[in-house]
Amino acid sequence: MSALRSPLREAAALLLRRGGEIYLARRNPRMRFFGNFHAAIGGAVSAVDGEGTGRLASALLRESLEEIGVAFFARNGLSAGDRRRLLESSERWMELRRHFDLESVPAPVCHLVTPSFYPIRFDTTFYCLDLEDAVGKGTVSPDPHPTELVEGGWSTPEGWIRRWRQGEVQLVPPLVLILEGLVEMGFGADSSLEEVRRALVPLGEWIEAHPSQPIWNSPAARLVYLRTPTVPPALHTNTYLVGQDPAYVVDPASPHREERETLLRCLDEEIARGRKFRAILITHDHPDHLGAAEWLRAERGLPIWAHPLTAAQLEGRLEVDGSIEDGDCLPLGRRPGTGESWSLRCIHTPGHARGHLCFLDDAYGTLLAGDMVSTLSSILIDPQDGDLAAYRRSLERLIEWRPRMILPAHGPADGRGAALLREQLAHRESRSEQVLASLERGASRVEEIVAEVYAELPPEQRALAGRSVVSILRDLQSRGRWSNPGSELERESAILRRS
Repeated sequence: MSALRSPLREAAALLLRRGGEIYLARRNPRMRFFGNFHAAIGGAVSAVDGEGTGRLASALLRESLEEIGVAFFARNGLSAGDRRRLLESSERWMELRRHFDLESVPAPVCHLVTPSFYPIRFDTTFYCLDLEDAVGKGTVSPDPHPTELVEGGWSTPEGWIRRWRQGEVQLVPPLVLILEGLVEMGFGADSSLEEVRRALVPLGEWIEAHPSQPIWNSPAARLVYLRTPTVPPALHTNTYLVGQDPAYVVDPASPHREERETLLRCLDEEIARGRKFRAILITHDHPDHLGAAEWLRAERGLPIWAHPLTAAQLEGRLEVDGSIEDGDCLPLGRRPGTGESWSLRCIHTPGHARGHLCFLDDAYGTLLAGDMVSTLSSILIDPQDGDLAAYRRSLERLIEWRPRMILPAHGPADGRGAALLREQLAHRESRSEQVLASLERGASRVEEIVAEVYAELPPEQRALAGRSVVSILRDLQSRGRWSNPGSELERESAILRRS
């Protein structure tokens, strides 16, 4: 398992308090890593922070000055222009650091590690600082810098969780658990740092020991990441537990025994919290999305539901118990935080697979996107069962629903919602133009087009890229933009479509 993990970077994060309130800031929507999510202040340890025991405190103070313009534990000698110069060049910190008292930074309150399925991973140490204690008495206020942060605000931990459950803010997943831990301990203006530490240190230890770290990108669905035999760079498939009473398991993915047992433990945890599961929902017929479906049906008696076209594709491999049609709305019980009823809309999105379904919850605008989009790489449109023109139309249709958050089957959540889908459309059109340009330059074989258009791919992934090229060629033909009947390229494309 360890060989599958992305490399870790050390990081420091700040739970900035003001009495009984915590300060969080919304990350710039343009950022690919949790853009549009509210997060704590902080970032990765840099070379300018040194290598000794003070490197984490250094990173914490540097990031605080950069991101919100607050010079915690500064002795003297700083000017208003120092932040600007630091933002222009992190090397400036090596000069500025002597103005800060690193030893005054208190001991951390917890420690969390990003789960293994994320492409960017951090070994993060969290600190808790009181605004007045760290900067002295006065009127200092955080001033978010728009490069990374677009706005910030104060609220109690309970207030942040309430706003999250009502769909007013998106919170990075570790903060959901940390804030819930602070709510449980009764965090307030009189809470000591030691009380905070006693509440959060066990939380970090429990998360690190848990077989699948609880991840709530949205109150709509819990993510359970499972190792599956899929196509790199994806090494996992995301299974989602969505709804309350009833609730559903979407894409129970893994054929591996240990991963299946992890899924079952997570399912039972949610059942113990009151969720009542009704069925297994399958987005489409590809093996990395249903490896545990039949096993889970046997273990928990849950029927398997899918689109009729998916059921037809699975005939002889997996029996489907119930049909889901485009436009069906599945009840989800009572919405967290409000008690109002909510539902899951089923949207038929062919293109990647004939019977592909996406699921959109009507309370938070969370789209369970299956393989319509990945946040790790482009989705393969295989000419054998895919159709690029249909895929584009499906993306356009999803955009019309204006989802606020995308939960893909591979990779982290994306808080930019429909903007991510528009990016995918633009990327597909760009690839088509690149293939057309290659043809105009005289390319006559699929492998020649791949070498030009997908030059960045390692050799072992170029066979799949060849199948993408065939899908693009077929789409260009259907639009009347390319035709060369009888050519070697036509014959090669026909072979790949049938294989």
